[in-house]
Amino acid sequence: LRFFRLVRAVRLLVQFRTLWLLVRGLKAAMATILWTFLLMSVFIFMFAIFAVEVIVKNEKVNTPEHAEYIAKYWGGLARILLTLVQVMTLDSAYGIYRPALLQDPSVAFFFF
Repeated sequence: LRFFRLVRAVRLLVQFRTLWLLVRGLKAAMATILWTFLLMSVFIFMFAIFAVEVIVKNEKVNTPEHAEYIAKYWGGLARILLTLVQVMTLDSAYGIYRPALLQDPSVAFFFF
């Protein structure tokens, strides 16, 4: 009976060794992950400010019949940041940029 407990404990140690290797690898990559997150956040913030100028202040895109679209996706900096993350991850990106492209094809350089 004690022998089986010992065997079970040894098997757990082997599994914990694999887990420990994964944790060490994640810890070693943490600096790279944080710098990547910071860099992506800065770029998304810069493009959000650019989107205010290109999309929100564009009279061809920001028309009264598209007021709901502008308010939903481009209504304020926080919404623009979320919209850009959504476009970056390709989560319904076509539904976001299509109305703007139909109104003014020159905003295509912003999305592509």
